[in-house]
Amino acid sequence: RPNMQNKPIFGLQWKRCRNYCSWRGKRMPTEAEWERAARGKENRIYPWGNEKPDNTRANFGNCCFIQRGNVLTEIGHFKKGVTPNGIFDLGGNVAEWVSDWYDKKYYEKSPYKNPQGPDKGKYHVIRGGAWNSLPMYLRSASRYGDSDAKDYYGIGCRCAKDAGLPYKPNQNSVNR
Repeated sequence: RPNMQNKPIFGLQWKRCRNYCSWRGKRMPTEAEWERAARGKENRIYPWGNEKPDNTRANFGNCCFIQRGNVLTEIGHFKKGVTPNGIFDLGGNVAEWVSDWYDKKYYEKSPYKNPQGPDKGKYHVIRGGAWNSLPMYLRSASRYGDSDAKDYYGIGCRCAKDAGLPYKPNQNSVNR
């Protein structure tokens, strides 16, 4: 739809996000990768820094479902919400599925380096907060799990690739 160009992909179940990323020649990020991108080496409270969310940094706090998609802002709209590494919208707009299963206590026992998440679970992890989220869900450390059985209009996905490997687009890929 023309009014959805340059807006995040949203309303997909976890499996559909995984398939979408694969279709683009990429994969879903792990929870640890997502958090590293959001926190950075500086251990930022929010993806953009330690300043509280406001309407110059993120799309959040809209209470009602208006029309599907009309509450979303274009990717990169909030210049003050970008991470120091140039990643937009890790807090707000749409929350994001990551590849891991959810276990509230996983990080109490996980490996320190490159944790991959539990082997199984009931729910998948969601990160980042959405257009309808309270500010606390935009924190870099905020995490929760939910069922991937429904298409949620506040949840989308972001694709990733391994660092150091050249990006090899497939026939369905676009350079975004």
